[in-house]
Amino acid sequence: VAAEGPLGKLEGGVALSTTEEALRTLHFQVQDADLALLQEIVPLPVNPGGRVTGEILLDGGKGGGRLVLEGAELYGERVDRAQADVAVDGSVWTFTTVDVVGPAGHVQGSARLDVDGGTVDLALDRVEVVLSGVAALQAAGIAAEGTLVLKGAVHLAEAGPTGELLVQNVTGNVSGIGLAETAGRIDLFPDHLQVSLASPEDRTWRLQGTLGFADDLPVEGTLEVQEASFDLPSTGSLAAWVLASGQVSVRGPLARPVELQAEGVVQAAELHLGTALLQTVAPVPLWMRDGRLRLEEVRLEGTGSSLVASLSLDLGQVVPSIAGPKR
Repeated sequence: VAAEGPLGKLEGGVALSTTEEALRTLHFQVQDADLALLQEIVPLPVNPGGRVTGEILLDGGKGGGRLVLEGAELYGERVDRAQADVAVDGSVWTFTTVDVVGPAGHVQGSARLDVDGGTVDLALDRVEVVLSGVAALQAAGIAAEGTLVLKGAVHLAEAGPTGELLVQNVTGNVSGIGLAETAGRIDLFPDHLQVSLASPEDRTWRLQGTLGFADDLPVEGTLEVQEASFDLPSTGSLAAWVLASGQVSVRGPLARPVELQAEGVVQAAELHLGTALLQTVAPVPLWMRDGRLRLEEVRLEGTGSSLVASLSLDLGQVVPSIAGPKR
């Protein structure tokens, strides 16, 4: 049997048992065929579209082959090429040596398709996310670069994806904010992510929260730091940095950072300006509104000097301003 049309080219053969009224053997080859053509044979719980090339041979409900999918899109992210070896046992299709490449990164692992149940289970050996290629971040106007390396398991069903991903490595920055070395996990739900991350060795910081999949990417979370260091913009040869402990809660649309709101408290901090050292004498409340971070009533003391000030930081310009009398 050979057929060719707008959906692509299909060649194959089939043997039916007239006594058992069952399919005995099925052999087909597809070349640059629309995925919709394959879905007539193997219903999938998700439809990424694209064009399929490959070959499958089934004998008595068992068999296998190899398939390549190109030009697809899954959950808004483009897939340039996905390929895998296929083994079939009744209604269960197992995909091994899965290799997926697209602008958002590279995925390696395996998958199990339950045709009757309409589900796919992914075992992800390595997921390398290229932040600059993630369509969801681009659509939200969020500038990001670097990579995020994960591994874990994901379950795909008609209701949406669920699963657990372990963070193995993080590099780069988001909206100019550097991403620190990170360990932890990301739990995936049909409408949001739940994250629990921390610095991998000294536990100087911990982040817990959720990120929704709606267009404005609603985020809600809490960051806790314990004697964590932060570099400050400096002029000339005078280095400036802060060693701080405290916590801050953030909520709002990540797609519109200026609308994010935050509140918290700096329990203790040390301000290093060159060789000078100033320390807080009391907890410092902080809040963020309209893209501006503000710390009120900052009281600092050092050897032979003290300072009472308020600090305001425009997150769009990342330029701190300090107002208050020196004493």
